Amino acid sequence: MPTQEERLEQIIANLPTFDQDDLSELGDLQRRAMLESYVFTLEPNLFVFKDVPQQTIPQLEIMFHKLEKLTASQDNWYLLVDLRQVRPPDAQVRAYIQDKYVELSGKGLRYTTLVVANKVIELAVKLVGARQIKVPYGICHSFEAGLALIKSQQGFKASGTPSQH
Repeated sequence: MPTQEERLEQIIANLPTFDQDDLSELGDLQRRAMLESYVFTLEPNLFVFKDVPQQTIPQLEIMFHKLEKLTASQDNWYLLVDLRQVRPPDAQVRAYIQDKYVELSGKGLRYTTLVVANKVIELAVKLVGARQIKVPYGICHSFEAGLALIKSQQGFKASGTPSQH
């Protein structure tokens, strides 16, 4: 049986890939479905947000809406954000993300782990983003380390029953 980290890697590897041109050629419903597939439940109180390479506010609105639907009935929940392929966002996108995190912190978000692949994004998270967000967070370079950070948080309870993606 695969570990949770292996399952997560497999789920993410099976997500559709695209670039901005591909996305603009899709119809509204196809585009929404593709973006929503990047936000999913790993277990009942643990959610994954696989960020898109070049973030735009309309894309993030769809993805955050899906996250809000998934977490609506959760009192305490945790988020693993995969930033391994993201490019640095512009000022408008950064402000939008910061506002969404402030909003989510009031809706049960207890801890976020950000998985990054390069120092530029790590520095951007530390200096610009997460410092202004009132949710505790950790930064790491692998899903294994990210999941370990989440599981080490006081109040985290693993379900023991992984969800099906």
